Amino acid sequence: AGGGKILQVQFMTYGTGTSNTSATYAATGLTDAITCAATSSKVLIMGAQYGVYKSGNVYHGFRLTRGGSSIAVLTDLHNYNNSAEKETTMVSWAYLDSPSSTSELTYALEFASVTGSATISVNQEAAVAPISHLTLMEIGA
Repeated sequence: AGGGKILQVQFMTYGTGTSNTSATYAATGLTDAITCAATSSKVLIMGAQYGVYKSGNVYHGFRLTRGGSSIAVLTDLHNYNNSAEKETTMVSWAYLDSPSSTSELTYALEFASVTGSATISVNQEAAVAPISHLTLMEIGA
């Protein structure tokens, strides 16, 4: 009895713009930690990254990490645009993790310019920097 209940929620926001021209993943600034009550708990990770900007013909790459190690490559968050046109958009995601741990777990979203041929930026907007967010929910087994 009691399975599937939300045991705790962690929520954070981040609005500082950053850029990456490399195929190597870099921090978006969306990072938060959670400590599960039981090893049988799952962690639901949800978020939205606003102000995703590309300066040319490039594929946006995003991945989720736990403790610095990749746990999910988030493909097709935004369709590849095979043109040199500049664009700004947002991406959102949800991922269910089974960490089997009662230690503090740090989750983060990272991004890359997969083709390494143009600049990818996050939290970019002409008038005002958007505020992106990350939510971690512990789900009881």
